[in-house]
Amino acid sequence: MCKNRKQPNYYIAIGMLISTTFYFLREAQMIPDWVRLIGYCFAIALMTYGIFKQGNRCKN
Repeated sequence: MCKNRKQPNYYIAIGMLISTTFYFLREAQMIPDWVRLIGYCFAIALMTYGIFKQGNRCKN
């Protein structure tokens, strides 16, 4: 039987942390725009992977 446990999605949390970090670094003018764009793309890809990843949700 499958247990219905909610586990935290660390991919979303890490993606949000990366996105926020790149935002603040750009506002402080410590990185150029192209680095921020690459960081945002990586964060979005990571969060999308965390949403749609297929794994063993039921272990017996």
